[in-house]
Amino acid sequence: MQLSKTEIKVLEQIARGNKAVKSIAKSIAKSVKQVYVTAKRLEEIGIVVRVKRKLEVKKTTHLMLLMQTLAERPNLAPMLADAGIPICMTMLNLITVKAVIKETGFKKATIYKKLEQAKRRSLVIKKGSAFKINEKFWPMLKTFLEALKKYEAAGDDRIPISSIIYYKRNDEIVFSTREEVDAAKTAFSAYEEYGIKPLLITEFYYLPKRKLSKKEIFLHSLYIAEKTGDLREAIFVAMFYIKYYEELKKIKHLLLEKITKVLKGERIRWFPSLEEIKEKAEVYGIKV
Repeated sequence: MQLSKTEIKVLEQIARGNKAVKSIAKSIAKSVKQVYVTAKRLEEIGIVVRVKRKLEVKKTTHLMLLMQTLAERPNLAPMLADAGIPICMTMLNLITVKAVIKETGFKKATIYKKLEQAKRRSLVIKKGSAFKINEKFWPMLKTFLEALKKYEAAGDDRIPISSIIYYKRNDEIVFSTREEVDAAKTAFSAYEEYGIKPLLITEFYYLPKRKLSKKEIFLHSLYIAEKTGDLREAIFVAMFYIKYYEELKKIKHLLLEKITKVLKGERIRWFPSLEEIKEKAEVYGIKV
């Protein structure tokens, strides 16, 4: 969940009981049109519903906790805006700035800016070079972040309930489902475009729907293979990596480190052997 300053301000007003669009606009010094645009965005991502000219937040655990937090701590809104919520979520446990960058994809300057805001509010505690949420001072915030993390891991309003989620950040999501969906095929479902066609019992998709690059498709297959631990998927990842090595060689991932070792003849427990990769690659005319 990543919300803009205006979106957070609108939610803060709703948390205070101010639900009429015109009244919200006046309170946050925005036009009625701007609030309607913001409300539409919040509706699209499954946070609010519009009832006539009033806004209601959906009654899910994580959203109710967010409303309670905003109602109790009015000075928190600037901290949660923009990159605030994703960064705070990484700090549920001790984490370094370097690890936050890797997990969120945000720039170092953005993370340090949010950390400074957090320090001014005694929102984080520091141990060595690592940070975590100060649950003594901010118990409700911590509870909200934990509930949000569980919610995001379990599902998403944009995809079928039976879907499996492999990666989710901000509005991006990589998932699999046997149902037909209006999304971009990715990972192993998109390998066919590049001369590698696995036999699949489910399809892999990406939202928001758009044209994906070869690198993005490959990264998505890494997320999936990492989560499933499926040896067959690992073999297809290895073949794609070998075939397009020059374009993909700068990507850093634990799975690729294992593939590199295997290609040098090393045997790794619970991982495909060089012989297995060669055998499958030969079928597709890929030279290992």
